[in-house]
Amino acid sequence: MSLSKQTFATLPLAALLLATGFSASNRATPGQLPSDVFAPANTNAPQQDFGPAKTVPIIDPMFNMVAYTMQIPANWEFEGVVLEGPGCQGHYTSVAYRAYSPDQRYSVQLVPRAGFLWADDPRTLPKFGNCKFLPPISAGDYSQFVVFHMRPDAVIDSVGPSPDQAIAEANLSKVEFTFFNQVGIQVEVSRVHLHFNLDGQPEEGVLQARMVRRELMVMTNVSRTAMVAYRKEPEYSSNAIVTAFHAPAGQLDSHFAAMAAMIQSVRIDPEYNQTSNAYWQNQTNMAIAASWASFNTMMQASQQQFQVMTQNAQNFIQNMNAQGQARHDQFMAQMDRQDRHTKDVTDWILNQQLYQNTSTGQTFTASNQYKYTYQNQNGAYVQSNVTIDPNVLYHADWTSAVPIHH
Repeated sequence: MSLSKQTFATLPLAALLLATGFSASNRATPGQLPSDVFAPANTNAPQQDFGPAKTVPIIDPMFNMVAYTMQIPANWEFEGVVLEGPGCQGHYTSVAYRAYSPDQRYSVQLVPRAGFLWADDPRTLPKFGNCKFLPPISAGDYSQFVVFHMRPDAVIDSVGPSPDQAIAEANLSKVEFTFFNQVGIQVEVSRVHLHFNLDGQPEEGVLQARMVRRELMVMTNVSRTAMVAYRKEPEYSSNAIVTAFHAPAGQLDSHFAAMAAMIQSVRIDPEYNQTSNAYWQNQTNMAIAASWASFNTMMQASQQQFQVMTQNAQNFIQNMNAQGQARHDQFMAQMDRQDRHTKDVTDWILNQQLYQNTSTGQTFTASNQYKYTYQNQNGAYVQSNVTIDPNVLYHADWTSAVPIHH
């Protein structure tokens, strides 16, 4: 097999993955191969087949077992695999295969499923995972994207709606899973006709793309402060499945029904279906349990954060009250000092003085025109400019009073 031919039939599967450049964001349910994509084209050309058929396996290396079987001509070559790996917000899985005639002039191929996301508000898009971000595009534009990345030397003859559009719309609810936050879904099927040369021989081909677009409402953190706030914002999820056929020029119409029948012959293996469903159900159950554990942890953290914020608020209020009380005490002390100073000045103007009995601590106001002042135990006082002993003169318990300030 020569890679120089660069046909859909001869490119390795690894090259197909690199050429498409996409990974899907959601895991497909086993067995959901949308057969509405593969209905035979409307043609009046005499139908041809390829003789006896054989059954070929499509292997899922993750489970190391046959996942699907397919009927192809007995002398054709075949490669098929179930691709498994990390996706955008979960596990990625997709069926990819190619079947081709011994001379490689006839080929049937299923390109790996591609998925991408877009949102009006970038905060809605996932921050982790192997996600691809691309605005929704038409099936026709995506078809041309695939053509020019996988066969840059091809010439596109026409791009338009597929005659299978009505079938795809009728089968949409049967083959597509409905997400819990899904508010809208639509399907578009486009068909591209092209021609190219294969080792100097003219070939013609059909590439058909089935594009499913969903509108989802995603809870988005729109907070701009420490307080977390969530709001539902739209997110657009697109998934594309592409099939390709080619044949010698002038032979595609007459052999198209036989090649489409190969794709429609794909059947899921019952044992694989049971095994994989049980495995993914268990994975889902563990993911739900982990999600609840994460939610509970987040709620506990939020409660702790709320308690810290409440304590901080209480500390702030107490601090403000303490500052207010300190300012009040300072103001009252200043007013008291001013009031006592005013009384001292008033006494000076009135030629009087505040005195204190050193024995009793009692205070009283008397004239400031005398040198000596005495007070007895009854509160009476005498004043003199000469030294006297009122205890001798007045036969009572007299104490010398001292001048003080208010």
